[in-house]
Amino acid sequence: MNYDLSQVSIGNAVAIGKIRLLPSEGFTHHMPMLHFIVLIDPQGIYSATCIQLRVDGYGNTINDSLDELKSNILSFVKGTFKNAPTVDDAYGSFFSLMEIDQWAAEWWNAYRKLQMKLSLRGVKTDFYEELEDEINSLKKRIADFESAQKKYMAFKKETEISAEIIDLKAVA
Repeated sequence: MNYDLSQVSIGNAVAIGKIRLLPSEGFTHHMPMLHFIVLIDPQGIYSATCIQLRVDGYGNTINDSLDELKSNILSFVKGTFKNAPTVDDAYGSFFSLMEIDQWAAEWWNAYRKLQMKLSLRGVKTDFYEELEDEINSLKKRIADFESAQKKYMAFKKETEISAEIIDLKAVA
């Protein structure tokens, strides 16, 4: 197989990746991992496309196109949840977009060709383990901070009580 043919009808694929939308304030829903592919067209414009949602971002660099893509995905997903009659309807809309048709097959094939090309070169394209380790490390740091904060608050309370008692002795 010729792995150099990472093309779709509008340009050459130059990058791939994944985007994870994490629940946060203002967005409380779970979304599956989303995949994107970045193309460069003959005029040198980069376009990053979320394959599942068919949302694009454009720019003069790969990073510019990804920044716009992330913003557009978040707006699209939030808007879909906000405007759908029910949460089930919103997920149904996403599922309809994620079904494989001729367009999606072309983009997925280009994504997978790039993924295989990178694998042949020894470049890792799945970072779940590293992300999970980082998340666990952050969770531990948060737990340690919360524990230290509780100890400090208990100490502060004891100090305030002790100081109050000392003040009362001084007055007596």
